[in-house]
Amino acid sequence: MILAIDPAQLFDGGFILSFTVVTVLVLLAPVFAGRLETWTAPNPLKPAALVPAWRKHPYYLAALRWSNNLVAGSVAAWIGLVPLMAIYFNLFTPVSILANLVAVPLLGGVIALGMLSILVYPAWAGLAEIFNNANYLLLGALEGAVQWLGQVPGGHLFVQAPPAWWAALYYGGLVIVLLPAIDRPWRRRLLLVGAPLVGLAGVLAPDREPTTVVTVLDLYRGQAVFVNVAGQQEDFLVDTGDDRGADRIVVPFLRSRGVDRLERLIITRGTKTHLGGFEVLADRIPIGQLLDNGLPVRSTYYERYRQRLAAADREPGVLRAGDRWQTTAGLAVEVLHPPPGWNHPRSADNALVFVLEQHGRRVLFLPAAGETVERALLARAPDSLRADVIVRGGHGSEPSCTEALLDAVNPAAVILAGPGDARRFGVRDPAAPSLGERLQARSIRVYRTADQGAIRIRLNARGYSIEPWL
Repeated sequence: MILAIDPAQLFDGGFILSFTVVTVLVLLAPVFAGRLETWTAPNPLKPAALVPAWRKHPYYLAALRWSNNLVAGSVAAWIGLVPLMAIYFNLFTPVSILANLVAVPLLGGVIALGMLSILVYPAWAGLAEIFNNANYLLLGALEGAVQWLGQVPGGHLFVQAPPAWWAALYYGGLVIVLLPAIDRPWRRRLLLVGAPLVGLAGVLAPDREPTTVVTVLDLYRGQAVFVNVAGQQEDFLVDTGDDRGADRIVVPFLRSRGVDRLERLIITRGTKTHLGGFEVLADRIPIGQLLDNGLPVRSTYYERYRQRLAAADREPGVLRAGDRWQTTAGLAVEVLHPPPGWNHPRSADNALVFVLEQHGRRVLFLPAAGETVERALLARAPDSLRADVIVRGGHGSEPSCTEALLDAVNPAAVILAGPGDARRFGVRDPAAPSLGERLQARSIRVYRTADQGAIRIRLNARGYSIEPWL
């Protein structure tokens, strides 16, 4: 009936979640309840005279049946929603099995008291108020229980949304595995569903070659780049953007990628546009190693950053030209600027410059480099600048991506990170008006986060690809 009125509901998350959980409750809960009843029943080989009287009491048996059904329903709902919770909310929540055991009875009480309050109010408002106050206590208990369960270690994990083939394989495999336990009239129907789902998973499954994904985020002001290294333990973030961008874009994006902890945070420059979101980020996501250029900046945000580190008795690592490390997946990170002893009066000229390399493909990051830094790089190590892709921020006072730098780098593509309308955001970047034309004259592909949203760079053994979000 719902789909007849509005077929688009088939693609609505709420519709999918609701009908999926109802389906698994109908199919799986009786199976699990039967198993629990078998496990909790007295030993059938034991003489009835030896079974304690309390285990045969009607009230005990009714309570046992109710609790078995509650546990069975909770487990069935959790099993049925694992892929959908990951797809829609980026969550894996084993604690929800326990949470349902607490929340369902409390919600049942809330609904019952609410109905009683509605029924008695016309005749006895005082009694209705008593019911409402009791409901208030139940809701308080529910809220407290949910908050406490939300703090259970390992109770919930942020995960990356699984691909469609994984969800198809999960549900198809679940159906086939549970067929023997399901009532016979349902078996053929479910087999006709489960087998095609497994086959679809085989068709959709891609070649799972380890791939590093570099995402240049589109922020209101500032820059942030997330490097999702192949595997789960070595992801890192370059800059946080300002506090607004961190709150509304950076943290939600990291959660959507399944990030519970950052292995590293690299701060290229201690100003608002690069560091302003540090406190927002640190409050929500644990950070392993902190790295910056070690050069102080006259910035309120930098002072707050240093004060927070001092309060936590932490000291960031300092990066200088020549520093290099490599992940277990083979992604190498090499710092090109600033060199030891460098300390320019302008903070933009002290910003870190580094290159990522994997399988011979290189991405050069110029978060705030202008002509001054580019000349220094060309004089010091021109051969190290070669890259397939440049990720460029804005200097604010000088042109960047000069002809000399482009000759040395010889990029195939340039990603321009940052707001497109410089006047709207109060950013003065003289390079912006003419840079696009110069790049196009060299047949260099140009991507702009301001126009195309976040930009993804994928690196693997087969090469690299660039995918705009929009």
